[in-house]
Order: sequence, then structure tokens, then C-alpha cells
Amino acid sequence: MPETRMTRPWRAAALVLFLLLIVGLAVRWAISWPSRVIGRVQAWLAALGPWGPLAFILMNAAQVVFAPIPGYVVQGVAGYLFGVWWGSVFGAIGMLFGGWLAMMLARLYGRPLVQRVAGAERLLRWEKVIHSDSIWPWFLLLLGPVGDIPYFLAGLARIAAWKILLIAFILRSPSVIVAAAVGAGLITVSLPTLAALGGTFVVLAVLLHHYRDTLQRWVDAVIIRHVGSPEA
Repeated sequence: MPETRMTRPWRAAALVLFLLLIVGLAVRWAISWPSRVIGRVQAWLAALGPWGPLAFILMNAAQVVFAPIPGYVVQGVAGYLFGVWWGSVFGAIGMLFGGWLAMMLARLYGRPLVQRVAGAERLLRWEKVIHSDSIWPWFLLLLGPVGDIPYFLAGLARIAAWKILLIAFILRSPSVIVAAAVGAGLITVSLPTLAALGGTFVVLAVLLHHYRDTLQRWVDAVIIRHVGSPEA
């Protein structure tokens, strides 16, 4: 049956109610669940004694390689557990070590692994970046909304690994420091602000999911325009 004008407002209202429900659940989760998880992590690290910071660095590196949770969450926990200074240091080390591991895995297992992580279509669009000697496309990649995929892509590239890690340090360390500062309580976020940020995040997540293919193609097009043709 074709969609009528009467059904469209009802569908829009249902979508709004659904988003509000998700926001409410997200706020409730943000208040209760993380404190229990952080408490368990804190107890586990305390039991490790002097090996606790190393274990946390490895855990942070693992989230870069396997990406089960967003990196800024782990870095915020680092600020809560170790303070803003050491939380930033451990967060940055874990981020860079994870990036290095991703590159080494890509070099070890080759194109099939990178294709599985990035997708065949995207890897094909990024072919010029892999064969380019320029560092500027990597600034755009690591600054763009593509998560930790560039580390795997760099494993196939000509550019040296230390250059990728230096670019990542320059671009991503500020966000590590901010996340650690929030976790340490240096930057406070009120409950209404947290709810507003949670609602905004949910709406953006829905929009990004809906338009993800269009956004990915646009980002890739911007990057490819800054890369010359690959050498034969």
C-alpha cells in the first residue's frame, strides 16, 4: 500500500519517541554502569601493583586494534585512575602502541586483513594513498571520522611507521588530554549537559549510520584529491 500523507507524521513521531527512549536509556547507563565497571578495573589494576600501568597501556592498545569501545572512553578512565598527567601519558602511549600493532599486523597478514577491516570498496578507493610518498593525506585520514582504520592501511603503505605515529601523536594527543582531564574531574560535566551530549550523540550516530556511505565517499574524495597518481 502506498504511503499516505497521514502516515508520515505518525512515522516521524514514532522516530522521535524512539530516539528519546534511547537517550533516556543512554543517560541511565552513563550514570550507573560505568562506575561499576571502572571500580572493577581499578581493583584489578591495584592487584597488579607496579604492573598496573603497563596492563592499562596494553588494554588501551587492544581497543585500538580490536575497537570494542571508543578510545576516548578508555582515556577518560585513565584520567580517573591515574590523574590527568599520568592518565594522558598512559593514554597516549597505549594509543600509539595500538597503532603500531595495527600496522605490524597489516604488514604480517597483508591486504586480506586490511580489506576485512576497511572493506574492499574503501580499500580500492584508498589505493592511491597506499602508493603515495606524501605525508599530507595521512593527516587528513587520521583527522577524519574513520577511527583507527588508517593504522591498518598504513601497514600496506610506503610511508615509514614512525611518521604515521608522529602524525597520530600530533593530531590525537589533544583529545587524549581532554578525555583524561574529564576523567580526572579537572573538567566537570553536569548531568543536564551529559544528557544533552548523550542526546546529541545518539542523533548524530543515527544520522551518520544513515548517511555513512555518502560521508565515506566524500571523505575519500577529499583525501584522494590531495594525492597524485600512484607510481607504476
